[in-house]
Amino acid sequence: MRHPTITLEDFTGMPAGRDVEDGIVESCPRCGRNGVFRHDTAEGYVVHVQTLEIFGDGIRDQPRDCCTILTGKEQGDGNS
Repeated sequence: MRHPTITLEDFTGMPAGRDVEDGIVESCPRCGRNGVFRHDTAEGYVVHVQTLEIFGDGIRDQPRDCCTILTGKEQGDGNS
């Protein structure tokens, strides 16, 4: 049985505006570090570092360092 190839992808050292397979590297509004925006959860998040597992039949990515991007409702409106 072959084991998957695992690589680490760190977006924090890449310049903003760089086009990568997962999107475009941008500055995180929460922490200021560079990352790639993802919206596959209700609130969305910015991935700063991820691992990629490469199998014979596909790739699985796993965020290792990310910031959740809160919506106005989750942040509260200041009246709580």
